[in-house]
Parts: sequence; structure tokens; C-alpha cells
Amino acid sequence: MNTLGTTIDEKQRAIIEKFEAFGGDRLKKYAYLIDLGRRLPPLDPRYKTDKNLLGGCQVQIWLHQYMQAGKLYFEVACDSAIILGIAALLIQILSGQTLDAIRSANLYCLEEIGLQQHLSPQRANGLAALVARLQSGQSEPE
Repeated sequence: MNTLGTTIDEKQRAIIEKFEAFGGDRLKKYAYLIDLGRRLPPLDPRYKTDKNLLGGCQVQIWLHQYMQAGKLYFEVACDSAIILGIAALLIQILSGQTLDAIRSANLYCLEEIGLQQHLSPQRANGLAALVARLQSGQSEPE
């Protein structure tokens, strides 16, 4: 059963509530993110290709997407535990939504939970590239 809700907004609100329970404890937030990343199924090696590798990132992030029954689903791999956890969080929010809903989504939860303010400029650029690719609905650069 999905406890996050069904819409992108409902999922974001549930995530914000979860992170509010950690208070100002950044270590607990990061531990939770790392755990989210560890729980992701491994990305099939056939999708670890240059076309699925995100550019502009300090770390390697591979993103594979596929459409099923009119909804978009994402799979990801990353060599950074924190970034993989953030990707897992974004996938929880966006995977299983329509392309229109994903493209029009305002992903405010990352700022609300305070993650963006603690990322290095390079990691923030990588996060922006990941969000842009997720919202584009493209698994390879245009």
C-alpha cells in the first residue's frame, strides 16, 4: 500500500511531513535518504549506457524511463548514496504519473525539506539536471 498518496502534491506533502519529524537533524535526514536509495531495485546493467547518463553532474547518474499504461516510470543508478537517495525521493513522487502531470509538477518539497540548501554547487547542478531529465520524460538527451 502506498502511504504517500496518489497525486504528486499528496506525495510531496507526505514527504515534507516525514522530514519534519526529523526536526533540524540533518544526519537523520541523510540517513533516511541513504536508506531510500538502498531500497531501490538495482538498475539493469543494459541501461547503464551513455545515452542514459546525465550530463552536468559531479557523480554518475543513469536514468532509465519507460511508459506503461499511459504512465511514466523511472529507474535510476548512481555512484553517490546521497544523490541516489534524492533520486529515489523524486522517483517516489513522479513515477507512475502521466507525462503531463510530471511536466507541469512544481517540485517544491526539496526546498521545503531543506535539502537544496546543503548541497554543493556541483551537486545542486546535478540535482537540477536530474529534475530536468525526469520532467522532460526523455531517457536520453534531446
